[in-house]
Amino acid sequence: LADRGRHLPDGQGTAPGTQRGTPGPGGDREAAGGWGMRSERVSQLSAVGGDDLHQEVQGVGGMSWKRARLAEITSMKTGKLDSNAAVEGGTYPFFTCSQQTFRIDTPAFDTKAVLLGGNNAAGIFPLKYYEGQFNAYQRTYVIESLDPEIPNIRFLYYALRPALSHFQSASIGAATQYLTKKILDNFPVNLPPISEQHRIAS
Repeated sequence: LADRGRHLPDGQGTAPGTQRGTPGPGGDREAAGGWGMRSERVSQLSAVGGDDLHQEVQGVGGMSWKRARLAEITSMKTGKLDSNAAVEGGTYPFFTCSQQTFRIDTPAFDTKAVLLGGNNAAGIFPLKYYEGQFNAYQRTYVIESLDPEIPNIRFLYYALRPALSHFQSASIGAATQYLTKKILDNFPVNLPPISEQHRIAS
């Protein structure tokens, strides 16, 4: 049977899809809609340029938002497979450093996670959210919450979107740009109260 996960694609250059629940290849549930409507809400999510960590910042509506490094609020691992492990028509999503999501017959993860490609020739790193069973390439970061609620992992997907240009400039390498775990571990994110995280992620 095909997986029934929920998938938020990166949508580089476009607003993610305008429909919710649109079946994707193999039965994925595309649930991306509404980036344009969320853009005002997430304008303060990225803490790029902020020097002080663990401080409180003034968020939308006067709420107090906390700031933390990704390493303090998430666990981060990579897949184990080469990119050529993809199987055409496979049962499960296979996330690589491509903007395209491939397929595979064997899952290695069953979780809610943000998927972030760790290398790309142009430094355009794919960012996706998925809930369900999947597998990942050895240079794709699988990012999960250390606490099931803080942060809301789907919220984190939206929080990292504005940071993609920062990751591009911070990456290292010549012919291929690499996004190292050190870069990600030290990246600061502004965290609104959990109720606001749920509202942004919904």
